[in-house]
Amino acid sequence: MRLIMPDDKPTRYPTTLPDGLALTLMPEAHNRLYYYQGQFENAEKMKAIRVSNYAYDDGIGAVIREKQRAIDASGKFTEGRKGLMLLIKPAKGASYKNIIDLLDEILINDVKKYAIVAPAKEETAWLEQHRDHQGSNSRE
Repeated sequence: MRLIMPDDKPTRYPTTLPDGLALTLMPEAHNRLYYYQGQFENAEKMKAIRVSNYAYDDGIGAVIREKQRAIDASGKFTEGRKGLMLLIKPAKGASYKNIIDLLDEILINDVKKYAIVAPAKEETAWLEQHRDHQGSNSRE
């Protein structure tokens, strides 16, 4: 897989990402995988942070394909599904295998834009708070 790393120099123009194109994946210990769409603050307020798994048919692969279809159907974005931005934010305890499985899903589902970044303090705090409630926010 070709890996493009950003330049370490600070940019003068911050990148903005429309909420409708953002999908954040937060793998953590014990193969747990949380995800949300848009901004974290909104997802948390709306109780829209979900848990999934690494399965192709009914796991995160299905979530990615559902998001791609929603982007295409919205007609709001000139790039269509190619504008989807996957943000992978590994939490403490996420395994190397978890990250490789997510990168596999990126290839399988032809995701053009993705980044692996550290979770924000708020996301880490949320994960720590919800660690014992894995099933309470499950994907429906």
